[in-house]
Amino acid sequence: MTKNGKVVYVGRTKNIVSRRNAHKWGKHRDATFNVVKTNLTYAEARGLEHKLYLKYGGKKKLRNIIRPISRKNKKYKYYMSVSRNAYRSLK
Repeated sequence: MTKNGKVVYVGRTKNIVSRRNAHKWGKHRDATFNVVKTNLTYAEARGLEHKLYLKYGGKKKLRNIIRPISRKNKKYKYYMSVSRNAYRSLK
């Protein structure tokens, strides 16, 4: 998130400290690093990352280079379904 509150990147990680440091010195150093949810299963994390990617504008507005989950992924519907409760709890 930039200083003006604009979300510029969405991602997931297993190691928050390592990822925070990578962003601090990488191409996203102009943005703050916010953890929105912890203790998710792999499937919940994949789905939640994709939902947030779509919510904040996807490829057109975010710095994410690739789409978190391809629509061709056989588990696309599953990831989106199991992440529903995690997403709702953010609102």
